[in-house]
Amino acid sequence: MPGHSVFIGASCVLVLTLLAARALLRLGHDHRSVRAGGGRRRHRRSEAAHLAMAVGMALMFLPLPATRPALAGLFAAIVLYAAAVWVTDRVRAARARLGAAVGDCPPEHRLEPHQVVVGSAMAVMALGSRAVGTGAAAGMAAMPGMAPAGGSLTPAALLLFGYVWVSVLVLGGGLARTFRAEAGLERDLAALLGAPSTVYACELTMTVVMGLMLLS
Repeated sequence: MPGHSVFIGASCVLVLTLLAARALLRLGHDHRSVRAGGGRRRHRRSEAAHLAMAVGMALMFLPLPATRPALAGLFAAIVLYAAAVWVTDRVRAARARLGAAVGDCPPEHRLEPHQVVVGSAMAVMALGSRAVGTGAAAGMAAMPGMAPAGGSLTPAALLLFGYVWVSVLVLGGGLARTFRAEAGLERDLAALLGAPSTVYACELTMTVVMGLMLLS
């Protein structure tokens, strides 16, 4: 593996470890809130999914082919959870518009469709590659129809890259809006870990890491 690829891989693992640590800290705080009657079980499940995604993506950088089916199953479970949450939120929103219920979907948790795409891509990569970061050909061969031929990328690969970087722009815009809305607010550590701007920043970072995984 070229030296720059080793550096990029190690940097991505470090970033993913930090994202997992944030989710773990938030889970610990929410656990205490639930026991105190805080009613934050939905947030705990979402943070658990974020934690699992970060850990799974970090493990993709290790040359452990035997773990690939398990990682694919992990990513598939995250996809199913995110899809179920999104559908449930849409149903609640529809009922709220009819006056039958009050929808409960905070802005920082309206990213499930994006998580479905990212999780699906990671699941296919886990099934199709021995390790991420072993070269562009290995990275693109992880997805059917994406292996480069003669140094060029297929339309499917270009489409995925386009989605990744459009997502970066969209998430960056969401981060800027929430950051401006939160400007001047005094927060303790627990509130900062779960702030909408923090969630957007984590999703943005994870999306960039996935883009680097495809390029490495």
